[in-house]
Amino acid sequence: MFSIIGDSTTFGWGVEQKETFSGIIGERTGCKVYNLGVSSYGTARQVIDLNSRGLLKRNVPTHVFIQYSD
Repeated sequence: MFSIIGDSTTFGWGVEQKETFSGIIGERTGCKVYNLGVSSYGTARQVIDLNSRGLLKRNVPTHVFIQYSD
């Protein structure tokens, strides 16, 4: 299982789910990929949010990709 965190680009603002980073990686690897991108979030805020929801304890990913754009 992969998790991809990042900003609105990671989230896939303006594109179909299959065109997002998580959609492409999931299709190419055949693995379950969670798209955890949130518009306007920075890395620290994203990790705090994931921890507060318990996502990292319940669904421990084998890989975490962090993607942001400027």
